[in-house]
Amino acid sequence: MDRTQVINVLFLVLALSLVFESAMSVLFDWRLFIRYFEGRGVKTPLIIAVAFLVFLNYDLDIVAELLRGFPEIQAQHIGRPTLPGQVLTALLIAGGSGGVFRIFTRLGIRSPEERDRKARTERASMKEETEKPSSDADS
Repeated sequence: MDRTQVINVLFLVLALSLVFESAMSVLFDWRLFIRYFEGRGVKTPLIIAVAFLVFLNYDLDIVAELLRGFPEIQAQHIGRPTLPGQVLTALLIAGGSGGVFRIFTRLGIRSPEERDRKARTERASMKEETEKPSSDADS
């Protein structure tokens, strides 16, 4: 086993997970996203889709890179990135991003409770906005 290759790939996974968590947090902290999508199961598919598009564009297949670190498998001549490898890479990064979020939560950098509170507040204000015209019409 080429330990340097494997360690480099694992470090790449960690670095990309941190980058994706930080980059996507801008979208996830956006008021409109919180209002309409928070708590509705949109984040993970969105991270997977964005990661897949990025990896497709840059021909990155972390699975193939990791397998190249094992001489027994290297005999199979792992070539250029494959679509299944890129899909698996996107899933891997999405899972890593979730892990980074949990670490950030434990360190106090991110707060799911605060995010839930913001979502409830935004949805309540949205509900008030939609009820205002009808109550004004009744007056």
